[in-house]
Amino acid sequence: MEFYIFRALLPAFPIDVFLTIYCIKKGLKIIGAFIPVPLYFINAYIWAMILSASDSRFSGQGALGLAVIIYIGIAFSIFRLIVGIILLFANRNKT
Repeated sequence: MEFYIFRALLPAFPIDVFLTIYCIKKGLKIIGAFIPVPLYFINAYIWAMILSASDSRFSGQGALGLAVIIYIGIAFSIFRLIVGIILLFANRNKT
């Protein structure tokens, strides 16, 4: 299972953290809270396309593994949306 989680999470996570910190420091709190949300889904979709084209294990019944990667990407996107809303309200009360 960690194979799927690493594909859906790790490449997008550093970009997410960088964009969030950068946007919040520049005063773009709404953009910083919501712009990184689709990164996880886009990352998972790209990995699914790469693995379907390059690895024969993901053909036939192995296509379920590609669906798992995409579902994990969707789950991380929803989680990031919730975190973005929390960040937005937390930073809004400070100013």
